[in-house]
Amino acid sequence: NDTLYRAASAQYQALLWMANDFEGTDPEDDQDKVIQRYIMTLIFFCTKGSNWTEGFNFLSPDSECQWTGVAEACDADGFLTVLEIPKNNMEGPLPVEITLLTRLQRLDLNTNQLTGTLPPEIANMTSLHHINLIENRMDNTLPTELHQLSALQSFLVFRNSFSGTIDSTIGQLLNLTRLHVGANLLTGSLPEELYNIKGMLELDIRQNSFTGTLSERIANMQNL
Repeated sequence: NDTLYRAASAQYQALLWMANDFEGTDPEDDQDKVIQRYIMTLIFFCTKGSNWTEGFNFLSPDSECQWTGVAEACDADGFLTVLEIPKNNMEGPLPVEITLLTRLQRLDLNTNQLTGTLPPEIANMTSLHHINLIENRMDNTLPTELHQLSALQSFLVFRNSFSGTIDSTIGQLLNLTRLHVGANLLTGSLPEELYNIKGMLELDIRQNSFTGTLSERIANMQNL
C-alpha cells in the first residue's frame, strides 16, 4: 500500500513510531501481536489522538492491552477483545486495518467525530458481539457483509449519516437483539427478512426516509 510510504499519512506515522518503540515492540514477538500494536497505534494517528479528551495510556511502552484503561481488554493470549473509547473527541476515519483485530468482541466508539464508512472487510471480525458507533459522522452505505458477523448481538449506529437501504441479508443475524439505525439517511423499505430475527429486543428505525409499512410479520418479534 503506497499510503504506508507517504510521510504525511497516519500509516507512515504509526510505522515510524513502531520503529522507535524500543521498549514496547520486540521484533521477536509474535507477528500477530506486532500487527495488533501497529493497528492500535494507527487508530491513534488516524483519529487525531493528540487532540483526544483523554489520552489514556496510548503510545506508552506498556502492552496495548493496557492502552485504553479498560480492565481485561485482552484475552489470556494477549489479543484484544474489547476496544472502548467513547466520548473522546476522536476525529477522522477508522483505518481499514482495524478489521484485522479478529478476536475483538466489543467495539464501542460512540459519541465521537468519526467519519468515513464501515469497510466490507468488517466481515473478518467474526468474533464481534457488540458494535456501538452512535453519534458519529460516518456515512456511505452499510456493508452487506454485516450478515457474516453471526455472533453479533448489538449493532448501534444511531445518529450518523449512513445512506442506502438495509440489505435483506440482515435477516441472517439471528443473534441480533438490538438494532439502532435511527437518525440516518436510510431509504427504501424494510426487508421482510428482518422479521426473521425473533429475538429482537430493541429496533430503532426512526428519523430516516423509509417507505412502505411495517409487515405483519413484526409480530414474530414478540420481545420488542
